[in-house]
Parts: sequence; structure tokens; C-alpha cells
Amino acid sequence: MTMADIVYERYANIIDCFQKISIGVIGDIIADSFIFGQPYELSREAPVVIVKYESQKIVPGGAANTINNLRKLGAAVYPFGLVGNDDNGSVLRSYFDGQGIDTRGIVSMDGRHTITKMRVMAGGAHTSKQQVVRIDYDPLKRMDKDCEQCIIKNLESVINRLDGLIVSDYNYDLFSPAIIHYINEIAKKKLVIVDSHYRLAQFKGAAVLTPNEAETFRAVRLDYTDELDILRAGKRLMELVKPQQGILVTRGNEGMMLFENDREPLKIPIAGSDDVTDVTGAGDTVVSVLTLALLAGASLVEASYLANFAAGIVVMKSGTATTDQDELKEFIMRCLNEKTAHSC
Repeated sequence: MTMADIVYERYANIIDCFQKISIGVIGDIIADSFIFGQPYELSREAPVVIVKYESQKIVPGGAANTINNLRKLGAAVYPFGLVGNDDNGSVLRSYFDGQGIDTRGIVSMDGRHTITKMRVMAGGAHTSKQQVVRIDYDPLKRMDKDCEQCIIKNLESVINRLDGLIVSDYNYDLFSPAIIHYINEIAKKKLVIVDSHYRLAQFKGAAVLTPNEAETFRAVRLDYTDELDILRAGKRLMELVKPQQGILVTRGNEGMMLFENDREPLKIPIAGSDDVTDVTGAGDTVVSVLTLALLAGASLVEASYLANFAAGIVVMKSGTATTDQDELKEFIMRCLNEKTAHSC
């Protein structure tokens, strides 16, 4: 067997274990709405292009995309979060029901609408459609104490059956002090992986954090001036949050940087093409694969490389995307073979 074959077999065995894992996701459940149309003339009312409506779809976004990614990869998923008693909340619930996902941990709150990000995608009949504008519908009514306690109780009722927990924090109002405290208590007993946009330092004792580059710099109040700054920022964040295992920083077409306790930082180059189509939701895929790989027995380095491979797949797809076991295995084999050919 070649070295590529040995590496592939190891990764494939890890991926095969995904379907044995039960994982919880607590986070900001978002409806990603896409409106598709064709631009056909300039408006006489304002200097803007008129887009003729063709179709619309709603897909899981935010924590809902993480939930979707985990299910597509074969895991049993238990979501915990908040939606409104509205059409978009119902669409997401129905979608999850169709995927065999237990939605009893999702609370519907009266008087609140589901967080929605609407993207207008425009392009000709024979060209790929590009995002023209995004409209965000943020909830006007904040989570109340009853919903907060209901979410905690829902998670408490099944936590002993879960292998681990993912925190998907998009900086809305779900992560109250009480919920963060309960998650930190869980982290003392279970594998907890945190993907948080603005509250990284509040999740104490998590196993791994998965911020992007901008979130890393913001958390430690540093600016990017050269390549050495990412090393400084990552090390400073490690000192600040003291994760059990490490921090995986995603860096777009620069790949990833892994920081581990008592090890030198590891730079992981982007997998596949650096001609990225769409990064929407790529971080959700990263945290999903990383968590499943760790629970399947991978080292943090192995799990990070697997997450990097998965990211290389979804950034080549338009919109909020996922991957599955077969596609991931095929992509890994292709990348390993290409690497071997280039080194010969």
C-alpha cells in the first residue's frame, strides 16, 4: 500500500464511525432564504437593477446548518434552540422532521419571528447567479425566561444520551448567562466544541474552539498586519480561554491554523481549489466534521484535516451547502492522489 492509501484508509475508518454518534447542537437557528431571479433592466425610480423573480427556497442556516451537516454525515442529531411561531420556523421544523431529526428540543416562542437571512440571487439563464443584496430579519422580541429555562431543561433531559455538544453562537440572544453557565458545566463531563462569533472567552473549559480569522483577532483585540499576527493572536486566545485541546482558526483561502496545548501551531493549507465559489456556512461544516471526527477517535490534527477537506467541498458549492460521507471520502482520495502525483 502507498502512503496515500494508508492515510485514506485511516480517514475512511473515522468517517464510517460518524453514524454511531449522537450529538447535540445548541445555537441560533436561522432560516436562510434565497430569492432567485434574472436582471433585465435598470429601474427608472433609482439607479438599481430590476430583478425578475423566478423562484425562492428556504434552507437551514446558522445552527440549523450545523444540524443539517451532521445529519447528512450520518450522525443522530439533537437540536436545541429557538424559533418563532411563524412560517419560516414551521419550514425548518418540517425539514428536520423529514430528515429524521428529533425537534423536541426546539422551542417556539409566541410573538417572535424566526431569525431569517434573505439573499437575492440574480443572473442570466446561462450564468451562475450572484448575491445582489442580503436582508436580515432579526427578532424584535428577545428570548424570555420561560423559553430560556425550557431550553435548559430540554438539553438536561437528554444530555446523558449525547456523546458531545456543539455550540453554534451567531451572536443573537440565545446564549444568556444561565445557558452559558450550564454549557460550561457540561464541558466538565462531555466533549463541547464552540463556534462563537463574539463570545469565545465566555465558554470556559470547552475542548476546542473554531473561530475564523476575524473572530480570533477581535477576541484578543489585535489587528492583522502580517502573517506573524495570526500566530500571536492564536497563542493569546489559547491563554485567554484555556481550551482542553486547542483552537482551530479557519482562514478562508489560506486554509487553517491549528493551535494545540504544548505544541507548535500547525498550518493546514486549503484542500482542493482556492478558487472559492461561496463561503456561506463553511464554518458550520468545519465544526460538524471536526466534532464527529474527535468523537470517532481521531486526534485533533486528524480531525482538523478532515474538517479542512470538508470545507474544501462546500466552498465550491453555491449557497448554504453540506457534504456527506461518500462525497467526503471521494474528495479525500482525489486530494491525496493529486498530492502524491505532484510530489513525484
